[in-house]
Amino acid sequence: MEKHIKLIMDENKSIHILVNNEEKLIISENSRSISADKIYELFNFSIEDNYKVSSENDKNIDEPVLNFFYELFDDIANKINNFVTDDGDSNIEEDDNTGFSDDIPF
Repeated sequence: MEKHIKLIMDENKSIHILVNNEEKLIISENSRSISADKIYELFNFSIEDNYKVSSENDKNIDEPVLNFFYELFDDIANKINNFVTDDGDSNIEEDDNTGFSDDIPF
């Protein structure tokens, strides 16, 4: 499933994060941080997913901040997208003894 994550900077310097046009999170100007747990929830990964990230900043407000979050999300999306090959198989190899991957791309 195609998932589009869009980051929008508004006039009050809050960043709105939408997933498939549904607002999931607002990062306020006063709290410019996001936890790994929240990112995990936003991506809501399934093996069939393919991610696209975009940003919108019509008035060029706090561009470096929006660019930071965009690059973070885009990097994560690219790594997730590379987990699955064209034939739908995961690129992650499991260790027969533990069930965990020997190769963690993050």
